Amino acid sequence: MFDLDGTLVDTNYASYLAYKKAMKEVLLCDINYTCVRNGRFTRETFRRMFPSVTAIDEKNIVKLKNQYYSKYLSSTSLNTTLFELIMATYNSKEIILVTNSHEERAMITLQYHNLNRYFSKVLTKENYGGYNKYLYAVNYLQVDTASTVVFENEKAEIDAAIRTGIPNDNIIKITNKYF
Repeated sequence: MFDLDGTLVDTNYASYLAYKKAMKEVLLCDINYTCVRNGRFTRETFRRMFPSVTAIDEKNIVKLKNQYYSKYLSSTSLNTTLFELIMATYNSKEIILVTNSHEERAMITLQYHNLNRYFSKVLTKENYGGYNKYLYAVNYLQVDTASTVVFENEKAEIDAAIRTGIPNDNIIKITNKYF
């Protein structure tokens, strides 16, 4: 099981650029990438930076961000080490993408990097409602947790995989040194 954002593909800068464009349009303000910790700009980052923004403005920003994201796909980069592993094993192993990304964004990212054909299943936020993606995947696919290998970069998601019953030794922690 592979995570997408920050694991298989570094999407941080593209996501930031899409947020920046959306925020400039809705809030008429500009943000600086250097103020984003770890280079990752998320809804939580947005909420911390702009706690008084209305729910309507936030919804409009997120909607526009999702529309603009595809314009910045050239700012994403593939984790070539993981890609080589996928290419070497996809004929003999079932490879699943399990991501917190929305389906549309996940699919355009996969298409941009020509990754679609390597995954037997793509499970997105729409599939599991944004809760424990690994618990959903294990139950949905009816796989043995002891034989499941996870590639993930987020500590909270690694903890979720462990809570699901996937052994710690089967979880490959990805850091930005792979990009």
